[in-house]
Amino acid sequence: MRFPARSFDPQVALGLATLGALLWTAWRVRLRAPLVTLGVGWFLVAVLPVSHLVVRAGVLLAERTLYVPSVGFAWVVAGVGSLVLARGRTAARVFAGVAAVAVAGFLARSVARNPTWLSTFTVLETLGAEHPESHLAVRARATGLERAGYPGEAARYYDTALELAPASYSLLVEVADFHGRHGNFARAEELLRRAIEVLPDQPQAWRLWAGNLLLQRRGREAHRVALEGLRLVGADRELWDLVSESYILKGDFAAAARARRAALALDPRNAAEWRRLAEILEAGGDTAAARAARERAEALR
Repeated sequence: MRFPARSFDPQVALGLATLGALLWTAWRVRLRAPLVTLGVGWFLVAVLPVSHLVVRAGVLLAERTLYVPSVGFAWVVAGVGSLVLARGRTAARVFAGVAAVAVAGFLARSVARNPTWLSTFTVLETLGAEHPESHLAVRARATGLERAGYPGEAARYYDTALELAPASYSLLVEVADFHGRHGNFARAEELLRRAIEVLPDQPQAWRLWAGNLLLQRRGREAHRVALEGLRLVGADRELWDLVSESYILKGDFAAAARARRAALALDPRNAAEWRRLAEILEAGGDTAAARAARERAEALR
């Protein structure tokens, strides 16, 4: 199964049956072949952090996530080998032959696979060729098309990626950013709302939504979105920046300065923030405070 299950289907049942069989086998052979029990236990414990059962692992499926769990597999093979060797010379020869064929096959596969890792480009090209159902490959294709100057084609690939991974927060935000950059703010807002439904306590979607509203000079709505983001996300410098910019659109420079100071409280050594505060204070007529803010910015350069 390459994608998350959304219901109890035959593949889920097969996975549970396999897990049950592993646990039952590990228990039954714990005295005769403790390496098998140890290997199964190691595999299950090591794979748990990347299984998405406890926390989101950040990647749905990747070969690298099985490096540490594969130690358990090696122990299981060693445990099975010890049982087979105890049955006599003939069984040992058969086991050695099977093991040699397996090792040769794994070696050949590794040699054939190594060129895939030459670069990010070759990785994504291989992923797209072997797994066209992968949203990562389609997403990379969309990114490349946009960079090459084909936004229409890129939009179609992004739509396909979203069909493959409709609940991917990072993908939703990336595609919303793409549409916002190309002036399709309605589509961007739709995607950002979906992203917020997936992970309401993450700041990226709130930042992008409020920023797009500011670009449209919809200051009141940007103000509301940024404050709602702060309520759900918690203290966030960029969201406070957006609140400040929304006040500037209204001409309320005093409130804009207060919001900017709230941003600075989270990152007091940010020279760019101090320069922007100086501009806001100057626009509001507080030249002395503006001068002090500018001096602070210069001191942090």
